[in-house]
Amino acid sequence: MENEKHYIAVNAGDRYPLLKTPQDYTEYFNEALSFGDLSDVLRYIEKHGLERIVTAVIKR
Repeated sequence: MENEKHYIAVNAGDRYPLLKTPQDYTEYFNEALSFGDLSDVLRYIEKHGLERIVTAVIKR
């Protein structure tokens, strides 16, 4: 989809804040890192070693 944005959500127990920087999180989509393509999200996750603690989120 043309307007889709992809985000990274961090497993923080009972909630899933969005990744703002590799060391910081946010509850707001407008502050979070966003990607235009799922493959970009997956590369970022792998590059920063976040595979075990995050999940990709798509906002349409």
